[in-house]
Amino acid sequence: EIETFRLKNKEKMKELMEGLVQKSGGNANSWLTYLKFARSFDDQKLIRGLFKRSLEYCKEKSIMADAWLEWEKKFGTIDTLIECEKRIKEKRKGFPKEAPISGTKRLSQDQHKMG
Repeated sequence: EIETFRLKNKEKMKELMEGLVQKSGGNANSWLTYLKFARSFDDQKLIRGLFKRSLEYCKEKSIMADAWLEWEKKFGTIDTLIECEKRIKEKRKGFPKEAPISGTKRLSQDQHKMG
């Protein structure tokens, strides 16, 4: 019963949050709110998918990139962290020049130390 209740809540949350990002998906706060709820269900696949989508649709890409990097550093593996950095670098061309991504340079330096 508890698992069914939790699953129904997760689906309802996703439905509500999808509506939020469809209405105001250019705003980083909308994506961060969705991610906060997704974290409560500890669904890493959903969380990574949201970060990837946010880099496509959010106007505040540098905020989302920083949030994703921080999340991967805390909860990801070295492989997911490297994939995150690659995806951010690919999308970086669309980022505002005055808003560099924090952590990206440091990650590259850390990779060389590990390799």
